[in-house]
Amino acid sequence: MKAIRIKAKQNMVNYKRPMSYVSGETYPLPPYSTVIGMVHTACGFTSYHPMQISVQGNPKSAVSDLQTKYAGGSMPYKADRHNLFVTYEGKKIGYTSGPGNVELITDIDLILHIVPDNEEEISSIVSSLKRPKRFLALGRHEDLLNIVDVSVVEYHEASEKQLENDMYVHPDGQDGTIYKLRKVYTIDSKNNLRGFHEVYKMLYAGKGTIVFDIFEDEDGYPLCLV
Repeated sequence: MKAIRIKAKQNMVNYKRPMSYVSGETYPLPPYSTVIGMVHTACGFTSYHPMQISVQGNPKSAVSDLQTKYAGGSMPYKADRHNLFVTYEGKKIGYTSGPGNVELITDIDLILHIVPDNEEEISSIVSSLKRPKRFLALGRHEDLLNIVDVSVVEYHEASEKQLENDMYVHPDGQDGTIYKLRKVYTIDSKNNLRGFHEVYKMLYAGKGTIVFDIFEDEDGYPLCLV
C-alpha cells in the first residue's frame, strides 16, 4: 500500500477550533479538513476528491496574540450598531470589527500522510505539492506551510507502536483529550460557504504513548488513517 508523506514546518499558526470566537483557540495539530483543503488548493481541484489522512507533529509551545475579529452577518446593517457591512442579494448585512485574542502554536514540525481513494492520483498530487499552483497555507490564509519533503512511501499494518510525535489516533478506550475533527466537506458555490458532513472523535496522543492496531510506513513513521 502506498501513501504520500509530507514533512513540513510552520511558525505562529492557528488551526481554529469551531465556535471559538472569544479567545481564538487552536487545535494542537491541523484537523483533517484543513489538510484536505490544502491538498485541494495545491492540485487546483474544484470538486471534492476523497482521501484518507494521518496527522502527527511536534508543537513547541503556544502564545497569545492580537487579531482583528469580526462579528455579525445575520442582521440588517444599522449605522449605530455596525461599523461594516456587506451587500448580499441587494441587502446590507451588518458586521462589527475590533481587537481580539488569538492562540498561536510556535515552531511546529508536521508529518502528514495522504492516501487518495484513487491511487492513480498519487503522482499528480505529489507533483502539485512540489510545484503548487499558489502558495500553500495550513490554518489561516496567512499561515504559510514550509514543505521540507514530499515522498511516496509504502506502509503496512503494525500491531503496536510507541509514538515519537504527538498524533491524532482512535480513542480505543485510552484516556486523554478527545477532539471532534471535521473531515469531508462540500462548498456552496453560490455563497462560497463550506458544509461539513463527517466528524470524527479522535484522541490527541502525546509523544511516548503506545498505540495499537496502527499502520507504519517504510521508515517507521506511524499512520492512523481517517
